[in-house]
Amino acid sequence: MEYYQRLEQGRATRPSDEVLDAIAQVLSLDAVERAYLDSLAHPPTRPVALPTAGEVRPELQRMLTLIDRIPALIKRS
Repeated sequence: MEYYQRLEQGRATRPSDEVLDAIAQVLSLDAVERAYLDSLAHPPTRPVALPTAGEVRPELQRMLTLIDRIPALIKRS
């Protein structure tokens, strides 16, 4: 139970396929839900490049690059 809690909280990394199989079975996940579980457990190693709405100062772009998997917005004033 403690390991599952660490998984939910993002404190455990790279669960094995056996663990993911057990979770999928207990939760009765279908194929689409299982694929989503796999994508959460094994995120891409490179960040996905998103289109930008305009130019951003280099220091702000570096900050955005460093905060992986956290939503962020830069608003011009």
